[in-house]
Amino acid sequence: EPSPVLVLGDSKLVELCRRAVEDSGIPVLHVGLGDLRAEASKRRAVAVVVEEELYAFDRTRLNQLALEMDTPLVVWGEDLDVEYLEPVLQTARRRVD
Repeated sequence: EPSPVLVLGDSKLVELCRRAVEDSGIPVLHVGLGDLRAEASKRRAVAVVVEEELYAFDRTRLNQLALEMDTPLVVWGEDLDVEYLEPVLQTARRRVD
């Protein structure tokens, strides 16, 4: 099973992530903070993408989880668009392949 991008955020962010990786076959999974560790234990994630509001709420825990998972943590802000996300996720995928 391919390594996924794990998304902590709303449906708009999930859709942006899907658009960013649509040509690569990378699955995108919408997860909650409580499910992140369990999902990561199933298979190595390409990246974890998190909304900046959620990151601000619990940045220490998210950074620690990303380090434990050896997975890039991408903090997403409303002022960014999909053109920014595409190269970030493609680069992260090369780490897993």
